[in-house]
Amino acid sequence: MTDNLPSPLALIGMSGAGKSYWSHKLEAHGYLRIGCDDRIADQLHALPKQSGSSTRRMADWMGLPFNPGYAEAERQYMACEVAVTEGICELLEHTPAEQPVVIDTTGSMVYVGEALLHRFKSLAMLVYLSTPPESSEQLYESFLNDPKPIVWQGRFTPRPGEKTNEATLARCLPELLESRRRDYSALANHHLDFQTLRQPGLEVQDFLHLATSKAVA
Repeated sequence: MTDNLPSPLALIGMSGAGKSYWSHKLEAHGYLRIGCDDRIADQLHALPKQSGSSTRRMADWMGLPFNPGYAEAERQYMACEVAVTEGICELLEHTPAEQPVVIDTTGSMVYVGEALLHRFKSLAMLVYLSTPPESSEQLYESFLNDPKPIVWQGRFTPRPGEKTNEATLARCLPELLESRRRDYSALANHHLDFQTLRQPGLEVQDFLHLATSKAVA
């Protein structure tokens, strides 16, 4: 990455952490915005063509981990995510250094494979927008009310005594989120915490200063 020129920023973290919000703010500030959800939806040939956001359409198509067909949908989704991430790497390799770029990643980008993650990280500065562990219940309610496509990676595991799939979901989702927190923290170059991002009056220049100066502890 060239000195004195902006490194591409890749915003990573949970759904609801603010990745889309800040990527759109940066786009209005002159950044080239790359939205991974839309690119994955464009490549998912099995995805029904209908109105609505790409994330909601993919969530409806993928379903829940106990639904018939979920495993195959998850496989197709991740194959598209790998292809999209490879395409973004190629795009970054050919984007003029003076063009600022922001990438709005998915929550599952940590599963694209170690080699591809290493390549991606060599081309962009990864900024983790964190959510506190105590927000897991809120994220669970948000997931029920506004579903997102979730890659479970085998972490939906019913236990004896759990009488419903919903009971298993309520236990396993916080466990999945905690696992991802560890993955994001290990991968990120910089870390912005939940409370910092919600300070009144926080503007794009403030965000950029924080995003490029706050190293992960």
